[in-house]
Amino acid sequence: MKDYSIECAKDYKSNEANEVLIAELKSLKSNLAREGKTFSQVLLVDDTTFTDKSYDLNNAVSWLDSAGLQPEVVFRESQLKDACDEVLKIIDFDKLDPMLAEQLQGDKKYHNPSLYLAAWYLVRLGRLKHDQCSEDGCANNLINILPTSFEQDDGDALEIVKATPYSEAAPKVENRFV
Repeated sequence: MKDYSIECAKDYKSNEANEVLIAELKSLKSNLAREGKTFSQVLLVDDTTFTDKSYDLNNAVSWLDSAGLQPEVVFRESQLKDACDEVLKIIDFDKLDPMLAEQLQGDKKYHNPSLYLAAWYLVRLGRLKHDQCSEDGCANNLINILPTSFEQDDGDALEIVKATPYSEAAPKVENRFV
């Protein structure tokens, strides 16, 4: 198990913001390496919102590749559906904001990005098992470098994690919004 799992998400609205995200990722990886920490870089690609057949998965990764920051692991949200089902089975809905609980219990629960993010956090932390994520791909801590537009969804994802039997994992997730 690694010390850290790092993710840097793309801002689809601003190339300038992506330059800031990449600079933050480079700095973080350099600092962790200097401290002797082990880490892996991962990427979760949203293929549930972008259902257009012309959506190019390679393009979603190329912005990191072009900066010399190729992730070791790339997941698509659709690969997390079983993990989402596991999260839904173990949530204590009474611990959630009523609106969020209603969304997660409704017919459109799989349209909620926070559910996928919560599952993603728990898979990366090794709390939920996934065929494509070995123990070596898991980490003790997560650092997510994210556009500020992701704050609400990632905040809700942490609330979901806190409402599961794995609530102790929530403080192991650090979201850096830039």
